[in-house]
Amino acid sequence: MESLENPFPVSAISLDGHRVRLRPITRDDYGFLWECRSHPEIMHLWTQGSTLPTFEQYAQHLDATLAGHTLTLLIIELRTAPEPIGFVYAYDYNPFDKYVFWSVAIHPAYTNIGWGVEACWLFLNYLFTYFDLHKVCSDQYAFNQRSIRILLRSGAEEEGRFRAQRYYQGAYHDVIRLAGTRAQWEKTREKQHRVFDPRPVSATRSASVAAAVNTAHDAVSPGAFGG
Repeated sequence: MESLENPFPVSAISLDGHRVRLRPITRDDYGFLWECRSHPEIMHLWTQGSTLPTFEQYAQHLDATLAGHTLTLLIIELRTAPEPIGFVYAYDYNPFDKYVFWSVAIHPAYTNIGWGVEACWLFLNYLFTYFDLHKVCSDQYAFNQRSIRILLRSGAEEEGRFRAQRYYQGAYHDVIRLAGTRAQWEKTREKQHRVFDPRPVSATRSASVAAAVNTAHDAVSPGAFGG
């Protein structure tokens, strides 16, 4: 794969953004992931039925998923506090056609701050830089317009609508599939780099960056992508 210049510092340990860090999952994170999985505000994104797994059942399922279904899963934490606030993952990788689906989940205690947006842009940059991908895809509830708008501004395009695809809160909802190619990401990557540059900044530039992030708000709500 042709080497691409990476605007974010990436190592085997972490990917640092301006305010958040993405790092590999450890066994110690399983409790947090199970809490996200069973949280009443976002559990519908993973649970089609009403039965919740025990922690032991979830840990076994996660082990199996990480061994096959998932291309990569990274924990989101703040750079100033090494506690998880969410996670991002890529799954259903197609090595022949070179596309993958991806998702993000922010614990409900940490939404509406802007951290999810930065984590998503870091993750997209990571996927396109370190994996031989042509396209990344995300499926979203049609009512999740905040996430859809952010993806469209990031270069993604709507590829289709699945009518009455998901059952949630007593009704069937449309699911919209959005996707972005490597070429589309390259067109928007420099703009995101300016917003989420992790280098030390002056007070004036810090205020400018904060304003840009807060304008975006936390458009990526918990588990908005995939599910």
